[in-house]
Amino acid sequence: MIEEYGFVWHMVGTPNYLSDVAKCMKEHPKIKFMIDHLCMEQGGDVYDEWAQNMDLIAALPNVCVNLGGIEIWEVEDPQPYLIQALKIFGYDRCCIGSNWYLSVASSYDYSDTLWEVKKAMETLGASKEEQDKVWRHTATRIYG
Repeated sequence: MIEEYGFVWHMVGTPNYLSDVAKCMKEHPKIKFMIDHLCMEQGGDVYDEWAQNMDLIAALPNVCVNLGGIEIWEVEDPQPYLIQALKIFGYDRCCIGSNWYLSVASSYDYSDTLWEVKKAMETLGASKEEQDKVWRHTATRIYG
């Protein structure tokens, strides 16, 4: 039914679920998936494990990622995660989503998330067109 109506299946979780998430996504290639917050919900600094599993997921063309939610990742530096996601998914499959309610609840300034994403794109030398994909065009394409 999800694929029939063109719905997007949002996956939220922690890095220890990523291998199972990858299996699910691979078994359902006609469903559009969005990995929210890079599957880093209270994940902690587990970059190597996270990156290995995300590489597998990025090979699946039906998957996009939401770069938001940094305030709940529990990492010292979000840049390696953001940069890796942008590299392996590309600007066409990355977007930014509002997480304002969690930002407010955790006393985190949501604009900090936007600055972190912008910084990662600048580090990679993203053009204005590539940045525009992350800021709006990917979400518009995915959600209509």
